[in-house]
This record gives sequence, structure tokens and C-alpha cells, in this order.
Amino acid sequence: MKHYRRTNKNVLVDAYAFIYAVLFIVCGHAFGTLDWIGKKLVYLIDNSDFFAGCVWTAAAFSIWEYLTK
Repeated sequence: MKHYRRTNKNVLVDAYAFIYAVLFIVCGHAFGTLDWIGKKLVYLIDNSDFFAGCVWTAAAFSIWEYLTK
């Protein structure tokens, strides 16, 4: 079963179209996974005082290092 429409013009065009379609699907899943990880991270930050404290401490240290350069 073909998953893409052949152009019947050039093998290079067919290969480009196939690679583009595969990358489109794979990148879509990758961004979906990153979005899911981001949602979990936001949940941890909102519902964990310890984790939120660690994030604020890391941010403060980063700003201090940036300002003292």
C-alpha cells in the first residue's frame, strides 16, 4: 500500500516527498512528546514547593552569575 502519491516525474522528487512526509510525522510526534514533558514539568512546579524552590534558587544563581561577569 502506497502512503504517498508518486509524481512520476523524477525519482529525486519522489524521494524528497517521501523523506519530507516521514520527517513531518516524526517531528510531530517529537513535539508532542516535548509538549507532554512540559505539561508534566508545569504540574511539578505548581504542585511541589520543593521543586519550585529549586527552580527559583537555580534562577537566582544564574542571574547572579550573569550580573557578576
